[in-house]
Amino acid sequence: MNIKTLPRGKRGITALEIVGYIFLIAIIAGLVVPPVQRAVAREWAGQIEALVTDTVDAQKQYFAANKKYSVRFDALKLQIESPSRPPVSDLGLVVSSEDSNRTFPHYEILLNTLPPAQFESVTGALLSGHYRGAGLTYVFRDLKDGHISVGKLLCFEIDDYRFAARPGGFCEDVLGYKYIYTSKFWMGRFYEKPEPVKPAQAVQQPVPQPAAPAVNEPAKPAPPAPVKPAPKKTVKKVTNKR
Repeated sequence: MNIKTLPRGKRGITALEIVGYIFLIAIIAGLVVPPVQRAVAREWAGQIEALVTDTVDAQKQYFAANKKYSVRFDALKLQIESPSRPPVSDLGLVVSSEDSNRTFPHYEILLNTLPPAQFESVTGALLSGHYRGAGLTYVFRDLKDGHISVGKLLCFEIDDYRFAARPGGFCEDVLGYKYIYTSKFWMGRFYEKPEPVKPAQAVQQPVPQPAAPAVNEPAKPAPPAPVKPAPKKTVKKVTNKR
């Protein structure tokens, strides 16, 4: 039986080398992938914020004219072109009709309602990517929970398996929002956008005023020196001796 040995330059890759390559690739991926994920999520969040803001403005105009909010996009003075319009939310969020949801390739915009068709908020949620299950919402009326900020844009993360990233990974790390509350009713964590820090006003130091020039005043006469009384002269009496 002839056993042929391969030349040293033609030998195969050992299992230890394969493990080393895998370990190296994992390190490189760990350094490169998270920043890319955050950048992509930040871009999608910018698109969501623009659509949510436009929808909020349209709802305010509709309420001013009709004294109520709309649960359908077609009633709003708003043009949102979306690839599809499914009857339900892809994430299972509550909507009242097939025209309460506009779906895009990576996110959806919703007119959130509670039965029976009680409008509550305008919400944009991510449907794909590392931060699926997070998004932005503008709450008009907190109908059930009672602890969610009303009348401002909030960031949220669904507090279950639908959001696979770590808590705060999207709202805090990507968007820079601040945690405020976890709602058991909505099964979500809510975050507020921090107020911009006003630059501290520099304390104005009093400017030293130049000294007023001296005015030549006439010299005042010196007070007269006190006059000392003249000493008394003593007169000696001369007696003639006889």
